[in-house]
Amino acid sequence: MIIANTLYPLVIVEEKINKKSIYIWQKLEYTINYTGDADKFKAEGINTNAISDFEVINEKVEIETVHKENEIPTMSCKIIYTMKPVRSGKLKIPELEARYYNVESGNSLVPKEQMIGGYNIRVFNSWFILIMVGQWVIIIFIAFLIYKFIRDQYKFNKKNFENKNKE
Repeated sequence: MIIANTLYPLVIVEEKINKKSIYIWQKLEYTINYTGDADKFKAEGINTNAISDFEVINEKVEIETVHKENEIPTMSCKIIYTMKPVRSGKLKIPELEARYYNVESGNSLVPKEQMIGGYNIRVFNSWFILIMVGQWVIIIFIAFLIYKFIRDQYKFNKKNFENKNKE
């Protein structure tokens, strides 16, 4: 395994999103993390044009190399895509190819791709908030009417009880 790893560096690609449901004005962070032998790979990222339901507004790259005793140094390359939805509804980030290059001796780059999973994202518009607020207003109003009815009944019964006791 160590010999194979020297000839063909192992790169692990993981993806994640920060939210599964957002409002139309919010932004979504889609993160792809490449982890492998330091200086043995170069991350390229994804084809952002393949994501039709979201517009990529920012791309940030963070690279960290970890040196541990008696181990091969590992590098973590994190690419964070900040996206905003193009419309409301059930949107999708499709399965994509995370591209990277294996760096071989002589600094030649060998292109590699790894499939990463897709995500379904629920995007709510401003009408959703108005409907939710409206529902809560109705619930509070009904609770107030019930409270008022019970209070009035209590006062009426108390008054009747006092009048009965006076007779």
